[in-house]
Amino acid sequence: MTKKRIEDVVAMMGMSDWIDKKISTFSKGMRQKIGILSTIVHDPQVIILDEPQTGLDPKARIDVRNFILMLKEMGKTVFLSSHQLYEVSEVADRVAIIAHGKLIAFDTVDKLEAQAKKSIIHLELYPSPNGDVQEYLAKLEQLIAPISCIGKEKQCIKYNTNNNEFEITFDGNPEHQVQIFKALAKENYGVTGFSVPKAGLLEDLYLTLVKDDEVAHK
Repeated sequence: MTKKRIEDVVAMMGMSDWIDKKISTFSKGMRQKIGILSTIVHDPQVIILDEPQTGLDPKARIDVRNFILMLKEMGKTVFLSSHQLYEVSEVADRVAIIAHGKLIAFDTVDKLEAQAKKSIIHLELYPSPNGDVQEYLAKLEQLIAPISCIGKEKQCIKYNTNNNEFEITFDGNPEHQVQIFKALAKENYGVTGFSVPKAGLLEDLYLTLVKDDEVAHK
């Protein structure tokens, strides 16, 4: 019975071919996976994972992320401790932010993002800047600033020459996001790709809350 359970658990991580191998021959990523698997051999309802993706290569991180999502689908409660906020945003239903041993925020990812009152859109535009990038940015700034600039921010759009992406900062209001795209289309800027990453919002909120907590304790 125990042997069958071990075989089933190892298969869940796609490591059946390694079940008879010595752990000393495993890579760091494989050892990390085995450590995670060892926590569920006895089929617990509550699982606690501490930094499960630390030090893993991209494929191993995907494997561990999919495994955590599988545990959720099985009805397990997973407590995940991590400083990698992108990792958290991919799998968590609720997020708790702790500073100096004190719980300073606890809610769903969407509600915590709303608290950040800030969002970022990554855009690929056509035509792309072929000449003066600053002139191109200035035209976009005039177009987008009335919609997206937050508070005293004077520059709402940046350009990354490494990947040819624009980064627009706005207040996170979905209506304003739609207005930005409409304004771009009206001026014949074609959007060939875009994304709104969640990790940046959680990072901004985390830094803000931790800073506020530190100020309150001075």
